[in-house]
Amino acid sequence: MSPQTASICSQLRHGGVIPGITTQILRVPYLGVGVMLAIEDIDFGIALLQVLVNRILDDIMRLEPSDDWEEIMVTKLFKGGPERGPAVSTPRPAPTRDAVVGRYHDPAYGTMDIAQVPPSTKSLRSSKSIVSDELASVIRSALNSSRFEYIDTTREMYYAPLPRLWSQGLIFTHFDGPLFNVSAIMIQDRVDNGSPISRILGTGSAVFVEGKGMGIFEGFWQGNEVIRAVEEDVASHAEVWFDLVN
Repeated sequence: MSPQTASICSQLRHGGVIPGITTQILRVPYLGVGVMLAIEDIDFGIALLQVLVNRILDDIMRLEPSDDWEEIMVTKLFKGGPERGPAVSTPRPAPTRDAVVGRYHDPAYGTMDIAQVPPSTKSLRSSKSIVSDELASVIRSALNSSRFEYIDTTREMYYAPLPRLWSQGLIFTHFDGPLFNVSAIMIQDRVDNGSPISRILGTGSAVFVEGKGMGIFEGFWQGNEVIRAVEEDVASHAEVWFDLVN
């Protein structure tokens, strides 16, 4: 690649998503060019916008148009994370409720309070550590309609609002022993009638260490490296580690 081509390739990108619209901004400083795209789709919009942006960049750089962008971006959307193994037929028991429920803190992402999602539409009892029936219904609906991998919503489940994240909160569903599936959920109210709209935006894995905290793995934070979940020395290996503070 020539120095001139390398300079042209220097670019700035940023995307965003809210219910009903996905956006992508591209700037190429060398050419003084900027492009902003928006699409009314949040299921496949991210991949489609990346295809369009890359095709525009090819055109700006006067490169031969590529027919591979669709395949590349769709493959990345659905197969970008680690391959999942089969479901565990006889999973180890889940940690006790008291070992999961509590307040957790990370310096970058702040504090979150993990509460239990009741196992049915009937709450266990009135408590700050129990998610309301209405929210529990929204959470299960989002998981059951997700385009991501199947998650058994009959297993032990917990939820935590997390305002600093790119979604409203995190759902933790038991998988095997201290291992949980973790899903980011977006919840918004419809403009016309106020009813909630929910959608799963991403998944990963979480490992709870009783009395110490919880680590999140499997590319959930969209870093450059996908880190497999481990059960030993979790705090040192996790992509993000939350200390249990009470």
